[in-house]
Amino acid sequence: MAYACAGGPPDAAAAEPPLWTLDAHKGGATVVRIASNLRFVLSGGHEGELRLWELKTKKMASSLKEHKARVSDLVLLRGDKYAISASRDRCVLTWDLCYEQRLSIHAMKHGGINAMAVAPDETTLITAGQEHVLTYWDLREPDPVRSIPLDEEVNTLALSPDGRFLATAGTGLSVKIWDVGAAAEVSQAAGHTRPVQKLSFSPDGKQVVSAGLDHSAIVWNFYT
Repeated sequence: MAYACAGGPPDAAAAEPPLWTLDAHKGGATVVRIASNLRFVLSGGHEGELRLWELKTKKMASSLKEHKARVSDLVLLRGDKYAISASRDRCVLTWDLCYEQRLSIHAMKHGGINAMAVAPDETTLITAGQEHVLTYWDLREPDPVRSIPLDEEVNTLALSPDGRFLATAGTGLSVKIWDVGAAAEVSQAAGHTRPVQKLSFSPDGKQVVSAGLDHSAIVWNFYT
């Protein structure tokens, strides 16, 4: 992993050497999240390990290993004291980062998890992946509260800033929008020619950006 900050134009920034480079994970880092207070970085690796790195000292502060396959997604909750990790081992784990321990585990029956989205209440979680199912979880309960069959393997999820809408995309090539409360698809748009790997809502919730293996990024206007 490398971290750098530059104030010049893009070509000048690219010429600057990284400020910090480290061999974070054997097999490579698969996901990285930075704390809101900018004090640490949490990374997930190919072998299922989570590692917390202090930005000030540039040293690893803790290592958490319970996943048995690569970490596919990470979420830091408000306050940066807790985190949720998803993995291709079918499990979602909730962590107390201060005490370096797992608090809960939620598992799919058959397929690995590719992506997750956490609602603003931080107790509702939505996951998707190899099982071709959109799964709703209450993190206080052990079993799913709702499952919606899909016709594709979803690679990425993005929740709107107000938590009302969910964007999904994957091997089906289209970007789909769901009403979270109704658990119903409300629209979809096609534009990619290969699987979509990443989605993100704009801060105002009026646009969705998708990026795919077709080397394209598409900006979609979103109206409610």
